[in-house]
Amino acid sequence: MMEVISSKKRTFRISGADIDANIVKGRFMKLTYTHMQYVFQCLDRNTTKVNNIKQYLLAALYNAPVTIHHYYKAEWAGHGKIS
Repeated sequence: MMEVISSKKRTFRISGADIDANIVKGRFMKLTYTHMQYVFQCLDRNTTKVNNIKQYLLAALYNAPVTIHHYYKAEWAGHGKIS
C-alpha cells in the first residue's frame, strides 16, 4: 500500500487495465480495516494458485470498496440470514 501511495507513476496496471494513479491512490486512501480483513479473507479462501501476489493484492485492494458489499451479502444469503 505504501508503494502505491508514494509512487510517482502516472498509471497502475490493474487486472490488465491501466488506471490513473490518482484514482488508485484515492481508493487506497479510503481503505478501512474492514476492507483489509475482507481481502485477506478472500485470499485465504482462494483455491486458485496466485502467481503474482503483488498484482493480486493490488487488484484486490483496489476493488475491495466496490466488491465487499456483494461478497458479504452473498455470504449472509448462503447462511440463510438474507432472503
